[in-house]
Amino acid sequence: MSVVIRRHLLKLHPAQWPELKDVAQQLNISEATVQRRLKHEGVSYQQIKNEIRCDIAIERLSKSNDSIQDISEDLNFHDPSAFHRAFKKWTGVSPGAYREATLNSTA
Repeated sequence: MSVVIRRHLLKLHPAQWPELKDVAQQLNISEATVQRRLKHEGVSYQQIKNEIRCDIAIERLSKSNDSIQDISEDLNFHDPSAFHRAFKKWTGVSPGAYREATLNSTA
């Protein structure tokens, strides 16, 4: 189930990601069934979205010159500080520190 949802979300811009109830409707199953199947896999819908956001952020921080604010907005964070907190929670370092470490490791 998580693989199906992940594939679906990857086709969309984060600002277009549907609510869980809408995902369930698209899959023609109940929201409770989706939640139950995800729980069985040990993951939640929010965790899937966060993993994708983290993957995209890491990719862009290491391979683009996009500003942290642009990345934050593209990942549908309404405030760059929220992106900073989330990224640090996901990786243990701030977006700026991650980018700097990536640049230093490739130099």
